[in-house]
Amino acid sequence: MAHFIGGIAASNTPTIGVALRLSTVERDLVARRDWRGLIHHGAIFFVLERLGAVVGVSKLHIYAAMRGQSLEEFQRTRNPPGALCSVAGKDAGAMAWERTPPSTS
Repeated sequence: MAHFIGGIAASNTPTIGVALRLSTVERDLVARRDWRGLIHHGAIFFVLERLGAVVGVSKLHIYAAMRGQSLEEFQRTRNPPGALCSVAGKDAGAMAWERTPPSTS
C-alpha cells in the first residue's frame, strides 16, 4: 500500500501508474477521483487532500463527494455562512478574510 499512497498524486496517467506499480483498481480509483473508494482501499485523507490540490479539486468538493452530496447540499449542513476556520494558532492574528478590505475610493 505504501507505493499506492506515495504515488497517488502523480498517477493520473497510465504510464506513471504502471511505473509506480499501482494495481488496475488503484489506477481506476485515482482516474475516477473516487474519493470514498480511495479511502476504502486504504488511502489516508491527507493524500486525498494532496491529490485534490494537484488536480484542482477543493477540500469542500472532496468532503461533499464523500457524503454523496453536491457542494451546495454539503455547505447547507455546515456552520452558518461566514464561519471560516484556519489551522493557524490563535496567536496568528486576523486572517485575510477577517480584515477590512482597503477602500477603493
